[in-house]
This record gives sequence, C-alpha cells and structure tokens, in this order.
Amino acid sequence: MSAFDQAFEQVLGVEGGLSMDPQDKGNWTGGEVGSGELKGTKYGISAAAFPHIDIPNISLAGAKLLAYNCYWAPIRGDQMPPGIAAAVFDMAYNQGIVQAAKTLQHACGATPDGAVGPDTIARLNATPLKVLMKNITTERILVYSSLAMWPAYKRSWTDRSINALIVALGV
Repeated sequence: MSAFDQAFEQVLGVEGGLSMDPQDKGNWTGGEVGSGELKGTKYGISAAAFPHIDIPNISLAGAKLLAYNCYWAPIRGDQMPPGIAAAVFDMAYNQGIVQAAKTLQHACGATPDGAVGPDTIARLNATPLKVLMKNITTERILVYSSLAMWPAYKRSWTDRSINALIVALGV
C-alpha cells in the first residue's frame, strides 16, 4: 500500500460518510453557515471546498482522486516520510492546504509562506521525527483552538491531532 493510500485510509477513519451538519461551515457551498447550498461533506470532500461537486453522490474513487490531486500533490506528500505526509495530508484535508503548509513550516523552522517547497522539505527532513511531530501537533491544536467552532469540535479535533502523532511515531 502506498503512503498516499495509507494516509487516505487514515483520513477516512475520521471523515467517513455523509455529514449534513448545518452548523458546519464546510457543509455549505458558500463556506459559511447559511451561505449557499447545504450539500454536506462526504469522505472529507466538502461543499465549501468543492461547491460544484454533488457531495451526497460522490463515489469513494472520486473522492480519492480529488484527495490526491487537491491535497496530497500540493503538499508534496510523496517527498515526505510517510507518517509526516499522513499528518500534513490530514491537516490539508481538514484545515486547507495553506494552513497545513504553514503549520508544517512553523514546526520545522521554515518560512511560513503556505506553500510546501524544497526548503520546507529539506527542513522537515533535517528535523528529528519526534520533535517534528510534537511541533506539528502543538501547532495544529493551537490553530484549531483559535477557530470559532472549537467549542463544538475540540474533542474530535484534538483526538484527530493526537491520532496523527501516534500513527506517525508508530506508537
């Protein structure tokens, strides 16, 4: 199984089936609660990120293709150690590519410009795995805790962050 396949399976463990929570801005095509059409999220593919997609009817294969092209490739997952790639991919899925890249860049001491490039890859490879994952997990929870939806999702977002840490470290 490829690193992408493993990361996608990890995300599916959290993102699974169709969610039509009207209080989740990701479920709305306008990206805000009550803005646009409530189409939901399925397999982590959200109406906010993909307003033109028929979310309730997207296939698993279709979601996987979008995940690879729209999240894995932009974060350069194939150039990272698998555990780090899975954690950054999960962040990209849940927080967006730019925020995931900035979180990784803060964690490894790269310039936080929101785009994973050669300098970010070099710095993450030069940072010990335990230090990098501790930093990523801390940065990730700090971002989550600054969001308006933190009170509603703090448990699941914290669990998601810690699970990525555990998987990456093989604990």
